Amino acid sequence: MKIALASLLPTTDLPLVAFLHRRLALPLAHVRGQLAQGSSGTFYTCALYGNDHVQRDSEIRDIVRMFAERNAPLQVWEMEAGQSPQPLEEAHLMNALDAAAGAYQ
Repeated sequence: MKIALASLLPTTDLPLVAFLHRRLALPLAHVRGQLAQGSSGTFYTCALYGNDHVQRDSEIRDIVRMFAERNAPLQVWEMEAGQSPQPLEEAHLMNALDAAAGAYQ
């Protein structure tokens, strides 16, 4: 399963831009541009349950936490092989991460 994250609404929130820049090692201009596009500006995409699951889990949890702290709604999509992206509730994403906790090292 792959997931993608974007800001649900266009934003220019500087602490959010700076956080994503530092946490994901993305250029500031890229992060700022993606967030300004709202839900069409995907700034994070990854496959879950791979060799890097522990790192991805940590990144996703940090992103979700920061968006919550900034009162910025997050858009989450789930992508299965050969299918179009489908909206995924943030709570379902967190439940999936919780269910996989401890299964990867």
